[in-house]
Amino acid sequence: MILDHCAKDFELLSIRILRDTGGKAFTEIGLLVQALKLCSEMEADVVSLSAVSSILSDSRLLYDVTLSLSESAVIVGALDNRRFVTVPTSYPHVIGVRSDAARLLLPGELAYNAADPYNAGVYANCDFDYLRENGFSPSNSFAAPVAAAYVNGLLNRGRKKDDIDSMVLTLDPYPGIVTDEFDNYHRPVFPGREIPVVLMSGYSTRECITVMDVLTDAHEAQAAALSLADGEYDVRIRRISGVDVIKNELDFMERHYKTDIVFIVCPRESAESIRQRIEVDVELLRRSGEEVLILYDNVQETVCVSAVPGRLDDILSQSDESDASEEAFA
Repeated sequence: MILDHCAKDFELLSIRILRDTGGKAFTEIGLLVQALKLCSEMEADVVSLSAVSSILSDSRLLYDVTLSLSESAVIVGALDNRRFVTVPTSYPHVIGVRSDAARLLLPGELAYNAADPYNAGVYANCDFDYLRENGFSPSNSFAAPVAAAYVNGLLNRGRKKDDIDSMVLTLDPYPGIVTDEFDNYHRPVFPGREIPVVLMSGYSTRECITVMDVLTDAHEAQAAALSLADGEYDVRIRRISGVDVIKNELDFMERHYKTDIVFIVCPRESAESIRQRIEVDVELLRRSGEEVLILYDNVQETVCVSAVPGRLDDILSQSDESDASEEAFA
């Protein structure tokens, strides 16, 4: 209905991957990957995604396939409706879209916020009367086709795909001040439980990614990181500008990243300053060769590099069990 209202001269290739469960619809990430490959085979010009993932480890399956697809198609992705960082929406090669929840735009209007913290900088008003008459409320999933219709219009007017991203940047600035609203819409992933923080001083982001991957594959743990270090980045790692903002950045990550662990990657000289600003549960210190010193609860132990993910899982699991016992005793 939104495309019929907002777009002209288009052919819709509808690829359904969600199962009707009678409530919120879910699917396997592999089906989304297959759908994206099918979009490429069918030579779609615009790909509008309302089916997205807030499971950060899914990025390992989605990044390459969306990057390849973005070479021939414009990808428009909705932000998770609970405002968790979302893949592939938060990728730089995807146009990330969210609903104009504050209703500062007119229905069908778009605006751009370069400072959007989720990299979903296109704001679309999808509060159409015909949607409400059919029982649908505005959402990020309905904002995405509004943006897709805009892209379709540009292509129909002869604009090249490579020009679309720069034209999105020239949309009128979003008129509202976007803040991180901590209301009932934003609840911690684990209510009543703090997400453990692991300080990795002297590590590279590549080494952090390796640890995160092993934690996911071997221990089914989601991980994200804040980093002051140079190096390789992916959607799970959020670059921060300095130690002074680390408390606010950690608060944001705890609310808007679906993660079991938050790593802090920093140069050795920044470690003490970070400890003064936030509570660190475990610290990893690289020694010479393949040894790592692990510090936690007044305990020190040395392990080989390859053993770090397993020991972290053991230490943090024991901490969870201890917290649960104290709570039961209280």
